[in-house]
Amino acid sequence: MKAFTGVFRNDEMQLKIQIELKESKLTIFGDHHLKPKIIDKFYLDNICIVVNYVKDGRGLINQIIIEEKDLVGNRMDEGTRFNKIR
Repeated sequence: MKAFTGVFRNDEMQLKIQIELKESKLTIFGDHHLKPKIIDKFYLDNICIVVNYVKDGRGLINQIIIEEKDLVGNRMDEGTRFNKIR
């Protein structure tokens, strides 16, 4: 699960998203728990968001895509990309 943690940034929106591991659960937006959907995809029950992890050619996570329409994390139909910065 540690591989899915990090800070991700969208330069266009000037927005950072931090995903942490707390009590063996992935958390986003402070204390919201990400739940596994399929390999490399997680969702939230209380907010209409799916987080899709994207890997580079070496198999390391370098981006996330917020795939569901949401006023904060994704304003675009095709999803909003956030690059991993740490």
